[in-house]
Amino acid sequence: MSDSEKPVQSDASDEALSRRIAATLDRSIADIDAPTRARLASIRHDALSTSRNRRALAGFALAASLAAIVATPWLLQRHAQTTAANDVAYLSVDPDMLADMDMLQVVGESE
Repeated sequence: MSDSEKPVQSDASDEALSRRIAATLDRSIADIDAPTRARLASIRHDALSTSRNRRALAGFALAASLAAIVATPWLLQRHAQTTAANDVAYLSVDPDMLADMDMLQVVGESE
């Protein structure tokens, strides 16, 4: 037997097996009563609707991650600006406080 014939035989046997499985399942379904068929249809419907919900959740997760990627640099930049503004406010000295410090220093030297 050559190598080219083996896959062909394998494909033929796979097709035969697929046909036998399909025929067996068709016979099994034909033997099922109406309430069981209704229950199976309900289960199938629930399974399909769950997969749709999962797709919707995946879309929502994608949108949320994109929003986080866009918003994070903006928030970090804004935080850096407010920190810089606070540093400037901390370093600026009130003139009245300087006058009070000078007065206390003079009073402390005179004693």
